[in-house]
Amino acid sequence: MKRIRAHLQALSRDARQGIVIMTLGTIALLLLGLLMGFAPAAWGLRDHIFRNAWLVSAGVVWLASGLCWFNRPRFAGHLAILGILLSLIGASVFTASSLLLPLAATLAIVFAVLIAVQVLPQTEFVVATVLSLLASSAIQLLATTKPLLLLTRETQTASNLVLALTILSGAGLALFVFRSLRTSPFRVKMVLILGTLTIVPTALLASINRASFQAALIEQANQNLTFSARQIAAALDEFVRTNLDAVRIEAQMPVFEDFLGQPRPTGPSARVYLFEDNDLRRAMENTLIALARKDPVYIVRYTVIDWLGMVQASTDKSLVGSLVLTQEYFYTPRDSDFPYVSSVQFPTADSSGEIHFSTLVRTATGEKIGVLDVVYSAAVLQHLLARNSEGLGEGVGAMLLDEERIVLAHSRAPAMRYRVVNPESGQLNVLAAAHRLPRLPADQLSLTLPGLTEGLANLKTSPVFSGEFEPEEAEEFRDEQAGAALVPSTNWYLVTFVPQEILLRPVQQQTRRLVFLNVLISLAAILIAIAVTQPLVTPIVSLTRTSERIAGGELQAEAEVQTQDEVGTLALGFNLMTARLRELIATLEARVAERTRALERRATQLRAAAEVGRAAASLRDLNELLTQVTHLISERFGFYHVGIFLLDETGEYAVLRAANSEGGQRMLARQHRLPVGERGIVGFVTAEGRPRIALDVGEDAVFLANPDLPETRSELALPLIVGGRILGALDVQSREPNAFTEEDVATLQVLADQIAIAIENARLFEESREALEATRRAYGEISRAAWRSIRELYPELGYLAVGQRVSRIGQRPPEPLALEAMQSGKATLTPDQDGLYLPVVVRGEAIGVLRLFKKEGVWTEEEMNMATQLAVQLGGALDSARLYFDLSRRAMRERTVSEIAARLTATTQVESILEATVQELGRIFEGSEVVLQLGSDHQSAEEAL
Repeated sequence: MKRIRAHLQALSRDARQGIVIMTLGTIALLLLGLLMGFAPAAWGLRDHIFRNAWLVSAGVVWLASGLCWFNRPRFAGHLAILGILLSLIGASVFTASSLLLPLAATLAIVFAVLIAVQVLPQTEFVVATVLSLLASSAIQLLATTKPLLLLTRETQTASNLVLALTILSGAGLALFVFRSLRTSPFRVKMVLILGTLTIVPTALLASINRASFQAALIEQANQNLTFSARQIAAALDEFVRTNLDAVRIEAQMPVFEDFLGQPRPTGPSARVYLFEDNDLRRAMENTLIALARKDPVYIVRYTVIDWLGMVQASTDKSLVGSLVLTQEYFYTPRDSDFPYVSSVQFPTADSSGEIHFSTLVRTATGEKIGVLDVVYSAAVLQHLLARNSEGLGEGVGAMLLDEERIVLAHSRAPAMRYRVVNPESGQLNVLAAAHRLPRLPADQLSLTLPGLTEGLANLKTSPVFSGEFEPEEAEEFRDEQAGAALVPSTNWYLVTFVPQEILLRPVQQQTRRLVFLNVLISLAAILIAIAVTQPLVTPIVSLTRTSERIAGGELQAEAEVQTQDEVGTLALGFNLMTARLRELIATLEARVAERTRALERRATQLRAAAEVGRAAASLRDLNELLTQVTHLISERFGFYHVGIFLLDETGEYAVLRAANSEGGQRMLARQHRLPVGERGIVGFVTAEGRPRIALDVGEDAVFLANPDLPETRSELALPLIVGGRILGALDVQSREPNAFTEEDVATLQVLADQIAIAIENARLFEESREALEATRRAYGEISRAAWRSIRELYPELGYLAVGQRVSRIGQRPPEPLALEAMQSGKATLTPDQDGLYLPVVVRGEAIGVLRLFKKEGVWTEEEMNMATQLAVQLGGALDSARLYFDLSRRAMRERTVSEIAARLTATTQVESILEATVQELGRIFEGSEVVLQLGSDHQSAEEAL
C-alpha cells in the first residue's frame, strides 16, 4: 500500500486526475452495460448492441486508466475519448431502435468533456469538445433514421428511464463544470460555461420537447384512425337503418294487405294453401319486381310470406310455395314486432352470401298477416366499405367483421372475406352448421391475424390497438396500427388500419426537423464559445435563463435578441420552437376543451338519469316523485319547462300532474288537461304512444300554443308506457329553437321509461301496502280476541321465581309501574332502579308484564338489553303456544262433531237418532239440561217444549 501511495504521489497531477475520472467512468459504463443486458423485460431497455458498446467502452477506458498509471495521461485521454465516441457511433449505426440514442448522444459529450478537462491541454480540450459535439450530432442524426416506437406501457417506461439517465448525465456534467471553474484555464472555463449553459439545456429541452411532441402526434394519429373507423361504421349503420326503414314503409303498401288478406280455406289444408293466380297475384309480383329495381345490382330478391310461413310471392319464382317457418328472418319479426336484419348467410352450397331485411305486414287495423323479406347480396358490404374507405390516406385500409369475427369486407384484400379470424376450438363447425360460412374446407375458412382478437375484446377501454390485419402471403404484411368502432344496428366491428411506419412518418419527419434544429443550435453554440469571449457572456446567460423558463413550462417566454450574430440566431430558433409549441398546445387545448364540454354534457345527462332512478327507487309518494323528476330534468338539461301528464281513469284526458315552471304551476292550479288524440303534441303522444318533436313550434302543425308558456320555441313529448299500456306523457319545452339533440332525445326516452316504471311501482306499492295493512289489522283483531278468551279462561295465570324456587300466583291488583310498562310498550324502572318492568308484547299488544327485582345493585344497560330480548322471545313463544292451543281446541271440536255425526248416521230410526243426540250433548255439556222434542204441524215451538 505504501508503494502504491508513493507511486501515485510521483505521478503528475493530470495522471492522478485521469486515474480517478477514468476509474469512475469504467464503473459507470459497466453498470450501463449490465442495465442494457439484464434489466427487467418490462423496462424495455434490453439492447444487446448497446450493451456490447458500453462494455467495449468500459474496457477502453480501463486500459486508458492503465496508461495514466504509467504517467501518460495525454495519450490515455486520446484513447479513452476516441474509444467511447467510436463505440457509441458504431452502436448507433447498428441498433434497430432509437430509444437509447438520446442517452448515447448525451454521454458522448459528458465522457469526452470530463476526460478532456482533466488530462488534455487547452487546445486539445477544444478539439475534443468539438469532436464530442460532432459525435453527439451524428448520433442524433442517426436516431432520425430509426423507426419510432408506439407508446405502450413498456416503451413509456423505457423512455422515462432513458430521459432520467439523460438528465442525470447532463446534471452531472454541469456540477462538474461548476466545481472546476476555479482551477480551469480561462479559455477552458469560457468553453465550459458557454457549452454548459447552451448545449446541455438545449439538448435536454429538445429531448423533452421531442418526446412530448412525438406523444402528441402519435395520439393525434390514433384519434384520426379511430375517427375514420367511426365514420365508416356510421355509414354502414346508416345503410342498415335506411333499408330497415325502407322495408318497413314498403310493407305498408295496400297491395300487400290486399294480397295476403285473401280468404283461405279452413282445416289442415290452410297451412299449405297457395293463393290463386289472379289479378292480386299479378299486381303483387309486379310490385315486387318494381321494388327490386331500386338496386338491381345488389338486391337479390323480394319475398312475401304469409302468416303460416309459406312463401306466397317472390321475384325468385322457385321459392313460391316453400315453407320458411324455421327461418330466422321469418319468425324474428313475427314474434318481436320489429324489423329484422340478419347476419351474412350462405343457405346453399353455391350461395355467395346474402343479408335479409324483413318486417311485418299488417292490415289497416293492425292485424299481422305476413312478412316482407328483402335479400341483399353480401357483396354490397364490400362495395360500401370500398366506397367509404376511399380518401382515408396513404396506406389506410378498412375491414368489417361480424360479432363472430367473420370478415365481411376488406378494402385491401377482398379474398379474406367470409373467413373467421383466430377461430376457437369447434367454432368453425358451429358457424358452418348455422350457414354462416360458405361450403369450403376448414383451412380456407380460418385466418390468423395477431392482435385483432385482443383488440376487439378491449374495444370499450381502448379503441386503438396494434396487430397484423392482412394475410401472411400479402406483400405488405407488416405491423399495423388499428382503430375500431361498433356498427350499432348490427354489433359488427369496423376496423381501420395503417402500417405503423406510415402512421409514424409525420412524427419521424417532425422529429428529424427538431433534431436538425438541435444539432445546428449545438454547433452554433460551441463555435460561439470558441470564437468569442466575455461580450457574449451576457446574452448567453440571458438566453439560458429564457431556456430554463421554457423548460419550467413558461412557454410564453421569448428570448431577447440582443445581437445579429449566431447568438441572435440561437435566440430566434428558441422563439420559433416555443411559438410552434405554443401553437400546438393551444390547438390541443382547444380540442380537449371541446371534447370535455361534450363529455360534461353527456355526464350530466347520465347523472340526471341516475338521479331519476334513485328517486324512483326511494320515493313512494307519486306526487312527490313526479315533482322531483320535473325539477331534476329542468336543472340538469337546462329546459325551462318540464311537465308530466297522466291519463285520467277514463283515458279521455291527459291531466297535468307535475311541472317545474311558473306557467306550469298556474296550469296545475287550474287542473290543466288535454283531450287525448285531439289537441297538441301531448294529445298526439298519449294517443299514438310515439314520441313527437317540434324543433320549431312556429312551423309544426300539431303544436298547440299555450298562453302560460309563451316563450316556447321547441317542444318534445315522450310517451310513458308500461307493459304496452300508455300512462301519460313527459313534456319538455325550451326557449331555443332546435334545442333537442339526439343524445337529449335518447336520454329523455330512458328517463320517460324510468318514470313510467316508477309510476306503476308506486301504484303497486300502494295497493300492496293497503292489502298488507288490512291483513295485519284483521290478524291483530283475531290475536287480541284469542288472548282475551285465554285471560277469561285463566284469570289467575302467573308465576313467581325466587332463586331456584318457582310458585304459581293468583290474580293481583295491577301495579302503576306495570300498567305504565304495558301502556307504553317499553321497559320501566322503579325509582331505586332495582326493579324492572318489561311488557310482554304479542302482535303489537301487551298481554302481560315481566317483573324483575335485584336484591343488590341496580340494573345495568347490558342487563336491561338482555332482559328486553328475553321478553321479546317470551312474546313470540306465548303467541306460538296460543296458536297451538287454538288449533288443538279446534281439532278436538271437529273430532267430537265427527264422532257424533258418525253415531247419528249409524242408525236409521228417528227415535234412536234423537236419543243419541241428547245423550251426546249431555255428555259434552256436562251438568246442563238438554231437551230435544219434535212438534206437530199445528204446535208452536213454545208448546212443544
